[in-house]
Amino acid sequence: MNPTTKSISENDDFSALELPQEAVDTAPQTAPLTGRAARPIRPSRLSSTLALALWKDVTVASVAGDMPDLSARQTAVLMCVYLEEGPHTVRSLAARLKVTKAVISRAIDRLKSYNYILRADDPRDRRSIVLRRTPDGINYLRAYASLIQREMPDGLSAGRLSRR
Repeated sequence: MNPTTKSISENDDFSALELPQEAVDTAPQTAPLTGRAARPIRPSRLSSTLALALWKDVTVASVAGDMPDLSARQTAVLMCVYLEEGPHTVRSLAARLKVTKAVISRAIDRLKSYNYILRADDPRDRRSIVLRRTPDGINYLRAYASLIQREMPDGLSAGRLSRR
């Protein structure tokens, strides 16, 4: 496995696919000025102004581009399914996001319409379904990670952020 990728295996049909590490950590590998290894950027280290500016720029780029217009809840469901350990059920996501199962079901319906997730029977509980990752969902997250990388200010590193 390439060290810059994170396996998305969850014993699902897409276990051979990999999600790029940059979808999880968009920090540069080396600090541009010193050439030394850069520490990962943690969201809590961003100033409020910089964090909101980056969020705005990425959101505007997403809307202006050809990416589907997902709500914050739909995006949260998608990110939980792809970036957190599973299995993911309607019940577990509702508890995780502190919303009702109906809210999660509506988000799943929208994500399913884009083929970003699939529903499958839960082998442990026939009354429940589990959510599965898809190649289209991986491609969406790769594109979104690329937007974040593109909109990230040049030379941004954890050391420079802490001085703001």
